[in-house]
Amino acid sequence: MKKSLVGFILMLLTSLSYADDLDNFLMNLNMQIGNDKTSFEADLSTTFGSNEMKVKSVVGSVDKPADAYMVFRLAEVTKKQPEEVLLVYKKHKEKGWGKVAQELGVKPGSREFHELKENKLKNHGKKGKEKKEHKKGKDRD
Repeated sequence: MKKSLVGFILMLLTSLSYADDLDNFLMNLNMQIGNDKTSFEADLSTTFGSNEMKVKSVVGSVDKPADAYMVFRLAEVTKKQPEEVLLVYKKHKEKGWGKVAQELGVKPGSREFHELKENKLKNHGKKGKEKKEHKKGKDRD
């Protein structure tokens, strides 16, 4: 009994730590997007292969721009439609993206959970990191 309780507590603390990392990632992404929603929407469309109308609809349906990113990113990771992710987000958003991901079948600490905070955007959220657009040897003169 004690072992299972200790295991549960460790799992809970680990999942809370992952949630904090995800929250920090999203906060930084929101700061970098700032008021440049047009460019951000184009970046979402290109990154996730979604049409402009769907991107604008999702961006208009969430509280913050980074939430739109998470809708598309969770859709990609879970292989669900953004509309389905959006419904789960609206139902559980007050509990955070970790809960939304869990409701969509992503386990805390899993490979899929870690993938959520791997930024796939080309022009946003790369602050402090070198963009990976240049392949080794391509920048030589």
